[in-house]
Parts: sequence; structure tokens; C-alpha cells
Amino acid sequence: MLGQSFFLCIFDPYIPLRIMSETDNIPAKQRFTFGKAEHLCLEKEIDRLFSSGERFLSFPQQVVYLSNENGRGAVSVLFSVSKKRFKRAVHRNRVKRLMRECFRLNKASLYELLEEKNRSLSIAFVFIDKELPNYQLVEKGMQKAMDKLIERLR
Repeated sequence: MLGQSFFLCIFDPYIPLRIMSETDNIPAKQRFTFGKAEHLCLEKEIDRLFSSGERFLSFPQQVVYLSNENGRGAVSVLFSVSKKRFKRAVHRNRVKRLMRECFRLNKASLYELLEEKNRSLSIAFVFIDKELPNYQLVEKGMQKAMDKLIERLR
């Protein structure tokens, strides 16, 4: 009888069991995530970024960035696809999803540099190609853009 109640107590669905995973103690910058804190949402910050930010081209995207000296290694990112180039929302959303995924997987070296320099950064990736891309094209462009951005921030 004792064994049965013990068994029921462990697997009782009303008792929340939380098993620690390997990623619970790893900071977000080292995990491959793209959380809400990394999204650039405020209209004032977006206007300031596009009015006084620096630009460069890394085909198939244009990169606009603005660095702040007194930061703590934080990055705010915006992804944009023109309605003029892609009329249908499903195509614009697809391109933005590809860009987000490529950024998510290639952001680690950027975070390391920003923490080392004690800076924060706002970035906008604007897709400029006229044709719907595949993942390889977007990833190649994102890697090239991240390398250029790191080079310019050093």
C-alpha cells in the first residue's frame, strides 16, 4: 500500500514538477533565442535610428545601425520588407521570418563585442531584393552583414 501512494504522489498531475534543463542557467545572449527584449518597437527609437543612424548595403538587405556608448551589451533589432516590392503579406512575412532566423543564429559574436565595448546597439535590416529569396541567400547576406557590422563597431 505504501508503494502505491508513493507512486501516485510522484505522478500526480496536480503537483507541478519542473525539471531543470541545460539552458536554464545560460544567459540569453548565448542561447539561440530572439525574445521580446531584442525587438525594436518604440516609434521614437525607430525614427532616431533612421534619421541619424549609419547605413551600409549587404545584399539582399540594407543595414541601418545606431550605437550608444553607455549601453550594457543590449541589441534592439527591426526587420522590414517593403510593401512596394512584395504586395502579398504572406511573402513579406516569409522574408521577415527568414531574416529573424538568420539573425538569431548569427548574433553571438555581435553580443560578445558589444559587452566587451560596453555599448548598446539599434539595428534595422531592410530587405531590398525584388524576388522572394531562399534561406541560403538570406543567411549568406546576414552573415556578411554581421561581419561588416562587427568590423565597423571595432
